[in-house]
Amino acid sequence: MATKCTIPDALASPKKRRLTIEGTVDKVYELKEGATWKRRDVILSDVSTKKKICCKLWGQHAESVAGDSEGSTVQISNVEVDIFNERHQLKTTSLSAVKILTNQQRRSGDFEIVGVDLEENTSYVITECGNTFKMLKSILEKYDMSPDDLLNVMPVKCHLTLEGEEIVELELK
Repeated sequence: MATKCTIPDALASPKKRRLTIEGTVDKVYELKEGATWKRRDVILSDVSTKKKICCKLWGQHAESVAGDSEGSTVQISNVEVDIFNERHQLKTTSLSAVKILTNQQRRSGDFEIVGVDLEENTSYVITECGNTFKMLKSILEKYDMSPDDLLNVMPVKCHLTLEGEEIVELELK
């Protein structure tokens, strides 16, 4: 088993060192695929030091962390330190294991809603950057709006508070 390290430790490690690391998924990039390979880059952050490191998830590991994992804590064991363009990063190997330890935490940010997919009690809003978030109709009630009303005023700038991929608070701007 590889030595358990923090993100600052990984950033100071020599190339080829094998380690186990835990971090918060800060950003998940799109899956990239070639004829015989696939890879997803994930930015991991250390909550206490605010340090970040990119981890390249190769092969079967590329699908173990998806966009809905942002805010979750993950553990990646037997990952290898690499240095590319003088920057430390991590890469999985066939011996690596990726495990999500905690579910998404509440997060918030400014968005522009550009579309709404209407269903009976639940709607899905689509943002300018292509994210889709679930929204209960009750979220709009404080503005005396329905999802249909929201469609009529597109695009809408707002501040969203999310749990996973569900909107729990919406503040129109």
